[in-house]
Amino acid sequence: MSAKYILGALGVVFLVLGARAATRGTPAGRIQARTWLLIGAIFVVVSGWLFLSTGATL
Repeated sequence: MSAKYILGALGVVFLVLGARAATRGTPAGRIQARTWLLIGAIFVVVSGWLFLSTGATL
């Protein structure tokens, strides 16, 4: 099941995008940063849940 790896990778990408958007300092950048960070956190949590529920084998 490769979904856990794809979601994990996408979660990291979204977290990096959120951190990058947070450094802009504009109000629109802060809103965008919060959105990317929220999406990244959701993807990482779902990926972690999939790892734990299907067996944590790499």
